[in-house]
Amino acid sequence: MAAAPAAPLPPSMAAPQPAAVSVVLPVYNAMPYLTVAIRDILRQEVEGGLELICAWDGGDVDAWEFLVEVAQRCGRVEVVDAPAPPTSSKPSATSDVPAWAPSQNPARSAAPRHDEDADHPAVEKSPCEPLSADAVAAARQANNTLRAVKYRDGLNRGQGAAMSLALARSTAPLIAQMEADDRRPNPRAFALMVDALRANGWDGCCSDARPFGATGRMRAYCDWQNSLTRPAELASNRFVEIPALHQTGVFTRAAVDAVLNATGGCYRDGPAPPF
Repeated sequence: MAAAPAAPLPPSMAAPQPAAVSVVLPVYNAMPYLTVAIRDILRQEVEGGLELICAWDGGDVDAWEFLVEVAQRCGRVEVVDAPAPPTSSKPSATSDVPAWAPSQNPARSAAPRHDEDADHPAVEKSPCEPLSADAVAAARQANNTLRAVKYRDGLNRGQGAAMSLALARSTAPLIAQMEADDRRPNPRAFALMVDALRANGWDGCCSDARPFGATGRMRAYCDWQNSLTRPAELASNRFVEIPALHQTGVFTRAAVDAVLNATGGCYRDGPAPPF
């Protein structure tokens, strides 16, 4: 006798659907700007919702404590063991070595442009009133979540390593990147980029960048980026400078994986922003 078909699980027991967008956010000494960045992301109106994955990369503990406070209200907290450092100077296969390993990451041996605490030399930090965890959670769209993650030892490994930690925990078919001192004031920003990406079959879509607290040179740089509005312009101007800031865009997971394949699926750090 044939078995009767299984009854569908009630909604409360069904496996959760992955979010539409995963937002990768590395965190290092980011207070009080972090509070505004998280508020702006969690209030984004994205069909299917988004998951914000914040990877704490050491530094001031108040940033981690804030992440925990918000995650306890609308997500979860995860503490993981760090990957073992290399035990031999002999080069290993790229896929076996984490991106933060100096012996395998050529960019790590180059002198940085400036100290990590001064990672935006053309920007003077503008005043920012910190938001409370309650205020941030209250602004959240109901289908958006926050996942706070860090390595157990709390060491600072660099922005690329933090982004790799967050990316490894993402589940969505689309990946967005933000920095902890960025703002995203338009609550429809991600939705507009997702719609344009899907309608045109693009691998990614970036928005304009509007600097705050910036010098004239940084403002001129953003004006130049914002003038590039067509895929062909972005492609040709990559030989001039970075034509679109990575933290302004949404990309397909397939495109991100293809770019990061050469480094074992990890971002790398160097004298330029993480790649």
